[in-house]
Amino acid sequence: MGFDIGEPLLPKPAVGGSRVRSFMRAYGVPLAVAVVCVTVGVMHPLAAEAAKSTRLTVCTSQLGRDVQCSSVVETDGKDGRRNVMPFYAVTLTISAEVASVIFAFFATAATEGSITAARKRLFTPKATFRLWPVGVAYGVGDLLQAFACNSASAPVVLVIGQCKLLLTAVLTMLVFGSRGPQQWGNLTIITLAAIAGAHNGATHTYSSVIRASEVRGAFLALVKAGLSASGAVISERFYKDSTEGFWVMSFRVQSMMLATSLAILLSMDGSETPGSFSEFFGGGPIPLCMQGAGDFPCDPFSGECQCVDRVGWDAWTFLAMLAIALNGMVTGLTLKHLSAVGKAICNALAVAVFYPAYVILGFKPFDLTQAAIIGVIIISSYQYATNKAKKPVREHVREAPTVRRCRGASTGTTPDEPWGCRG
Repeated sequence: MGFDIGEPLLPKPAVGGSRVRSFMRAYGVPLAVAVVCVTVGVMHPLAAEAAKSTRLTVCTSQLGRDVQCSSVVETDGKDGRRNVMPFYAVTLTISAEVASVIFAFFATAATEGSITAARKRLFTPKATFRLWPVGVAYGVGDLLQAFACNSASAPVVLVIGQCKLLLTAVLTMLVFGSRGPQQWGNLTIITLAAIAGAHNGATHTYSSVIRASEVRGAFLALVKAGLSASGAVISERFYKDSTEGFWVMSFRVQSMMLATSLAILLSMDGSETPGSFSEFFGGGPIPLCMQGAGDFPCDPFSGECQCVDRVGWDAWTFLAMLAIALNGMVTGLTLKHLSAVGKAICNALAVAVFYPAYVILGFKPFDLTQAAIIGVIIISSYQYATNKAKKPVREHVREAPTVRRCRGASTGTTPDEPWGCRG
């Protein structure tokens, strides 16, 4: 997502026909893409939060004595356990990428007229491997996003992700050799507010276990934001300049993401990956809590133990998988049909809609400090994006006086007159 591309939010409307018809011809597709972008931007973190459908119990002991479990926090009697995903996080990203690849293949077959034609068009190794930097950035980023959502609450992950505005601006300047944005102060405010929001969410917790998990999730989300910014900067021109068609590009990018995830699966520690195909959907990295086997749900006498109430996929996991798959496809659509400025505004609007929905659905009580910080991020992001959209207009206005002086010239024969004023 390059923020130095000076293009308007929406294309100029075509002349002719009624105003409504002209408006829909010019703006119909971009507006539909913007609505879908905001909707998926809200649905994605909510679905990831809902997929954390079990609670993690942590028991610790000191020299085999004084066992303490996180089921109840003594200070206020509240449940000190945090919600976690009861399945292997890597299975979520791999399944979403497989679904995206299959959908893009059949969408290409529908546009090409047959499966045979789609197969000939899509299975071109040279063109696919050309996109490996994009696939690696997005593939690793999706996996880190799953780990971050499992460790931290959705507002922390979403807020710290807004640091990618500054990261994207820096990467665009370095990769494309541009001068960089004129709003470094605004970008710095967004980044500092994102860090403050993540810190506020991490420190206002019931226990030190949850606090440490929130900090870990915020760090993973920050790394993911950097990868997302890198992938967007590289892939925007691929999507805009390619003549291959959207679904062909989507298939190739998702294929490289899937290859990246499979390589990570093979290289990960055995405790974080399923040991058999049956555990792919029915297992998890944390064992089940023991029922009636003793005074404690797990064996804490080795120092610390962890257990969960249930393992494996459920309906919420399937919903999260669909949200991740949709998010990948919508990212490509926004890069193709909207400008980078429009994509930034969609992200800001998604955050604005997300937090009220997050509170209303009962995931977490309303936090005035966090809401105020999110408000600062939304307003600053919107101002940054709209100022970028107005920049070409301001440059055009600055050039206008020169044009008027040229038109007012009586002759074009004097040596000091600009060439454009001559007859």
